[in-house]
Amino acid sequence: MSKHTPGPWHLASSIVAWEVYGQNDKHVVSVANEATARLIAAAPDLLAVAKKIAFSGTAHKLPLAQYQDLMAVIAQVEGER
Repeated sequence: MSKHTPGPWHLASSIVAWEVYGQNDKHVVSVANEATARLIAAAPDLLAVAKKIAFSGTAHKLPLAQYQDLMAVIAQVEGER
């Protein structure tokens, strides 16, 4: 699987859609719904926070099920699942 467009991502609205752009204004996606666009634009930051928590050395303090969910989401985003 290819790597995702590096973050941070940002939003811009057009007449017909919400546009999400990455670094150097590389177009990532167009969507009709603002909430969906905001979630997509936050994806690189969400992944970074998930990795920070998972690999911080304090993840053992999470309940096992939450840690497993966190690792599963990271694997899904990185195409390992």
